[in-house]
Amino acid sequence: MLDMFIEKASDKIKNAIINEFYHADIPIILENDQNDYVYFLIAGSVDIIRYDEDGREQRIYIQDSYSLFGELELFGEMSSQFSCVTTKPSKLRKIHKKLFIEWMEEDEKFMKYVFKQLVDKLLYSSMKQLIDFKKTIKERIDEVIYRKVKENTLHSLTKKELCVLVKAPMRSVNRVLAKMKHISYKNGKFTLND
Repeated sequence: MLDMFIEKASDKIKNAIINEFYHADIPIILENDQNDYVYFLIAGSVDIIRYDEDGREQRIYIQDSYSLFGELELFGEMSSQFSCVTTKPSKLRKIHKKLFIEWMEEDEKFMKYVFKQLVDKLLYSSMKQLIDFKKTIKERIDEVIYRKVKENTLHSLTKKELCVLVKAPMRSVNRVLAKMKHISYKNGKFTLND
């Protein structure tokens, strides 16, 4: 869908879009750095990370293909609130925030596309927080596993992603998984046990 919007954009916008490629584990934006771009993840995966007072990494969100990030800086002259780090080789497109705003002003459908992503991200985060406060780590893991089985994507779930989705540290997730008889994790893959 993004390609369709790019195709319809003015030459000024088209010429301002920069294609980039990042290998895995490369920071794109660092927390507290100035960021003047909005990024579209074309392929790959990007973790949105924040560090606590003790320097521990806290994954906030996982960006998937055709999602955008770097949008918070659109709403004020502030440094980035999060770090954005690739988790696998990733292809991105970026555009300066001023031209991004101009693009939204030019194309109402593009603006709706952007706002839908922002609203989806906000709803996801809000719902996850409400749900997570009421459930144990085991209940959250069961919920994620159930959803992944239903979506037929259990094979692609990583422990790192599971930790993000259940909002728990790896050590706690490993402790709970060790007690769960219906799920196994071997060779980097989750499987259901009979």
